[in-house]
Formats: sequence, structure tokens, C-alpha cells
Amino acid sequence: MAFSKALAGLRSSATAAPAAADEAAAPVRAGIFGSAVSKSKFDLDKATQYLDEHALPAYDKEKAGHCARAVRVAIGAGGREVANTEEAKDYGPKLVDAGYTRLDANTRKNYTPQKGDVIIYPALLPDHEHGHMEMYDGKQCVSDFKQKGPIPYGDGTLHYEIYRP
Repeated sequence: MAFSKALAGLRSSATAAPAAADEAAAPVRAGIFGSAVSKSKFDLDKATQYLDEHALPAYDKEKAGHCARAVRVAIGAGGREVANTEEAKDYGPKLVDAGYTRLDANTRKNYTPQKGDVIIYPALLPDHEHGHMEMYDGKQCVSDFKQKGPIPYGDGTLHYEIYRP
């Protein structure tokens, strides 16, 4: 699979510190309307369908730049609330709070993407100072646009984190 090969070429952050102990828990949280948000209520198909339907067909410098919002809102369309943060690169803990699991370095070495996986990339100055967040829809990575590969910028050596629903 081309996607797996492309990600294998990226330098996974194998030396990154493991997630904090409090990130391992997947709590049930109160949603914005008072209803409980939990793993069991998440509809992955609705989330990826929403993302696909609202994404630009390709990168457009004038319209893109809202990757984190696009992925966060799509996850919400699937029934899971993710708290907002200003930067795509900072969404990891928010995803864990929403019930996602951060994949460890050993798992990422032989990574096969699964529908709903969220990949977060760090900032790359000066053009991508906020990082990047995307979701694998079962066929390709999508953020606020449908991407040609798993990372839309950099030279393929960026560290990344993967979060699984």
C-alpha cells in the first residue's frame, strides 16, 4: 500500500517520550449539550464521511489552512467531542481526552493505517508554524483538503504522532 510506504519513509519519533499516565485513560466526558461522549457512541463512518464531504478537492493556498478545525469538526460529526486548541500540533492530548489512543513508537514502526486514524505533525517554520492534523478516511489522508499523501509539507523526515479512535 502506497500510504504505508510513504509513512514508513517518515522518521517516526521512536525516541519520543511515552504518553503521560493520565493520557492512557479514555474517560467519558460531558458533551457541550450535557450528554455523555464516549468511545461506544462514536460513529467513524459519519466522521470520515463528513470530512470527505467538506474537504477541498486539492490544496488551495487561498482557502486551506484550517486542518485542525476540519478534523475536529468531523470527529464531532461522528459523535465525539474534541476540545479546541489553537494549533494543530497541540491536539494530541485533546484527542486522548476524547477517547483516542496514542500509538507508541513500536506500533508505528510497522504502521498500517486504519480508518479514523489521526496523524499530527509538528510545526515547520516559517510556512507551517501551527503543525498539521489529518485523518485517514480508509483510502487517503484528508484534512481541510484531500491530500495526495500522508504529509502535505516537509521533506518526509518530520516526526509525527498517530492517534487511533
